[in-house]
This record gives sequence, C-alpha cells and structure tokens, in this order.
Amino acid sequence: MDALSEILRVIKLDSAIYLNAEFSEPWCLVSPEAIALAPMLARGAGHVIIYHLLLEGRAYVELQDGERVALSAGDLVTFPHGHAHVLGSGARVTPIDAGSALPGALERGLDLLNLGGGGAPSRFICGFLACDPHLSQAVLGGLPG
Repeated sequence: MDALSEILRVIKLDSAIYLNAEFSEPWCLVSPEAIALAPMLARGAGHVIIYHLLLEGRAYVELQDGERVALSAGDLVTFPHGHAHVLGSGARVTPIDAGSALPGALERGLDLLNLGGGGAPSRFICGFLACDPHLSQAVLGGLPG
C-alpha cells in the first residue's frame, strides 16, 4: 500500500453536504472559523474542513487578510485550516452570519435555500470533511495557511 493510501485510511474522514442554496445579488455571507461550526456539523469532530462548490453563477470569496478571489461556475473553494471567510456577489450588503443561520438551514435538510436581493443567481453546494486533528496534520500540515 502506498503512503497516501495508508494516511487516508488512518485519518478516517467523515463528510456531508450541509447546504443547497441559491443566492441572488446582492448577497453576502460571513462564515466563522470552522471550529465554531464543527459542533453543529459533526459531533465529536476534532477538525472540520469547509468547502463550497459554485454550481452556477459567479461570486467571490474573501479571506481574513482581505484578499478577494473571484469564483465562477465549477469552482470549488476549501478551507483546510478552518479559516473564517466571506462569500458574496454584487453590491456591498450587510452580511448574513452563517454561524447564526446554520442551525435553521440544517433543520431544512437539503431543500433549496433562497436568499438575497433578487438579482443574478449563484447556486452553491456546501459541505465539510471531518477528521482527527492530530492524524490529519500529516496531510494538512503541508498546505498553505
């Protein structure tokens, strides 16, 4: 067995999709660090990696350092170190706090969630990977912070 296969076997990843959403411009969503979301997403998870897949439309992701990255349909953005981030599209609006809104969204299951100002739509599937924080360092430690 190769080294990567052995590491992935030992890490024991758990994952799920937690949000199926269509946001219409203008919209903005601020996500806290993954450690704050972990208790809502995966009971007993030591480390949670959040990801967002943009299925349709366009959006941006903004990191804590202020760097904004444009996203287009088909882009997948992950946060292996659990950083807080902002997703949005269109004119600046008051952001929705994902940490506060997530419990209600989770109660809906994967029913399509519609939010925003009624303009051009952006369709997202959001999910997570959960793993042991100590065992995952072999893989995640080499990724940029």
